[in-house]
Amino acid sequence: MKSQPLILLSPQELALRLNHVTDAMRNAGADARLIADNANIYYMTGRIVCGYI
Repeated sequence: MKSQPLILLSPQELALRLNHVTDAMRNAGADARLIADNANIYYMTGRIVCGYI
């Protein structure tokens, strides 16, 4: 039996979150972001991983 990936957030919610962060970065004049803590990694990806994004 083929397993299905666990979907924690809908594609629409992920796109909305990415747009919010992108807009905030544009307003702040930022060119890049480095995300290291689990709460913000989850916010941006819908997953918790060990590492950076």
